[in-house]
Amino acid sequence: MSSERLARIAPVMQRYIDEQLGPGTVTAIMRRGKLVHLEVQGDMDVASGTAMQRDTLFAIASMTRPIASAALMMLSEEGHFQLHDPVAEKVVGSADQNCCSAPPVVWSQRLMTTCAFSG
Repeated sequence: MSSERLARIAPVMQRYIDEQLGPGTVTAIMRRGKLVHLEVQGDMDVASGTAMQRDTLFAIASMTRPIASAALMMLSEEGHFQLHDPVAEKVVGSADQNCCSAPPVVWSQRLMTTCAFSG
């Protein structure tokens, strides 16, 4: 793990705070089961000026796509499928989601935020 590359994280998170996209951040990076980076920046509560803590709890919503995307990328890296493979090769019934003349949906399209299953 490069300490130079890890040092790039704090300025990016600070810019996020400075642009008022969020009041603060807690950034943690694990490698091989060990914590290699932990950075706490900004406020937990702007109104009271309470600083963010390393054990601050966050309410996280709409995490299905990022978690599913990370899992799909891990499976792809392990060789279970290629990102350009049709989804229908692995997911039963997904071929029914296509129009008659549409090309098959591939895994890389499923990773895009504009692509969703209907139904």
